[in-house]
Amino acid sequence: MIILPTFYAKPFFYGLFTKKVNFGLDLQGGVQIVLKADLDSYSSEKLSFLCNQVKKSFRTDGTVSCLVNLKEGSIFVTQIKEQRKKVLALLKDVDKNFSIEEVSEGLKVSYDKKYLDTLGKDLIAQSMEVVRKRVDGFGTREPTIQAQGDDCITVQLPGENNIESLKTLLGKTAKLSFHLVQDKSQDRYSLSAPVLSGDSLVESNVVFSDNVPVVGFSFNDFGARIFSEITSNHVGKRLAILLDDKVLSAPVIEQHIPGGKGVITGNFTIESAQQLVLLLKSGSLPVPLKVIQESLIGPSLGKESVESSKIAGVVAFLLVIILMFWRYGIYGIFSNLALCCALSIILASLVVFNITLTLPGIAGIILTLGMAVDANIIIYEHIREVYKKNGDVLLSVNKGFDTSYTTIVDSNLTSVIAAVLLYIFGVGSVKGFAVTFGVGIAASMFACFWFSKPVAFLYLKFMQPKLLSFE
Repeated sequence: MIILPTFYAKPFFYGLFTKKVNFGLDLQGGVQIVLKADLDSYSSEKLSFLCNQVKKSFRTDGTVSCLVNLKEGSIFVTQIKEQRKKVLALLKDVDKNFSIEEVSEGLKVSYDKKYLDTLGKDLIAQSMEVVRKRVDGFGTREPTIQAQGDDCITVQLPGENNIESLKTLLGKTAKLSFHLVQDKSQDRYSLSAPVLSGDSLVESNVVFSDNVPVVGFSFNDFGARIFSEITSNHVGKRLAILLDDKVLSAPVIEQHIPGGKGVITGNFTIESAQQLVLLLKSGSLPVPLKVIQESLIGPSLGKESVESSKIAGVVAFLLVIILMFWRYGIYGIFSNLALCCALSIILASLVVFNITLTLPGIAGIILTLGMAVDANIIIYEHIREVYKKNGDVLLSVNKGFDTSYTTIVDSNLTSVIAAVLLYIFGVGSVKGFAVTFGVGIAASMFACFWFSKPVAFLYLKFMQPKLLSFE
């Protein structure tokens, strides 16, 4: 019943079971986007910010009179004179990760390669999490999001074809900030430094004001307190709301707003308002991402792959059924029933655990079905050997299953280890193969000993054959 909606989409079944097998990009087509993180830009902005922090620290101390400049990706502190010890202490207070090198004109402050590599990995990991939240909000099932190299992220979205919307969604940094408007001349705003950032947002949603969609938001306790102070002290002034340095709106503060809630207007459509809400909920990217590669895999490739796989699977399945029946008679039918049982368990597992089925995954299923048949052949050959010695059908079948158990478990255990290693160290389609291969081994083991054996003994109990049908 679990797998029926995948093959037979009738309302009756949808009343009980609605989930289908989720096909991967290679089977149903979709979108693949490669995003490149601008780590150099991030490092430059971080150093520029820290350079200002160093200057501020020196001014606050009041006893240090050095020159601080940002040049060639490093902070240079010159004219130190007799203040070296004090300067070093203040620099470490600003950032303990600073790498400080003595040069002829003073001190060269930067980050070493090891720290930058670690920082880059952290930024990529954080960016992948933000991208995942955005893609999940877009409604795509089972996307594939993985790091590529040191500074790229690959996103695969099966079943999607709206590549432009996805590029817009994934390429935006979504850095929200609030600025007081100091002056407005024609279409240009003169803005203050940010007085509040989007990091303090805890909720956002689409609401309607005069039947026009707007974006409502609310701050955490810290943000609500700052927002309250801003609206209290600047009544009558404009507060500009910027997304990625672009003004969304600049409403006039008409009164004090103590609750930490507000709305963003900006001639939104329902779709654009929903997209902004999704961006705000998923958070801003820690580093800018740029789309460097995009590809739309057409449904024809997926359809061709599915049809070829269906033909290969059906032909292999029928050949196995015919061979087993021809070789082992009624016991071959038992193995074929066990094979159907194993296949049903595999497909049901894909549905229940939301495992994406890829083309290599289908290869893994076919391979495990072949291994399931091998297990039955081992059992039947053991039964044949025992029967030749004692001529008792019931005793032969019982001993055949018992003596085969250890051999089959050992061989399947090595296969499970291989599947686990493939999943851990593999990527993309290799993981898909490993998952279905591992699930298939477990399903075939179950079908072999907890399906074939009971069915065989039921047959022996009721039919009580005197001769073994495949001696």
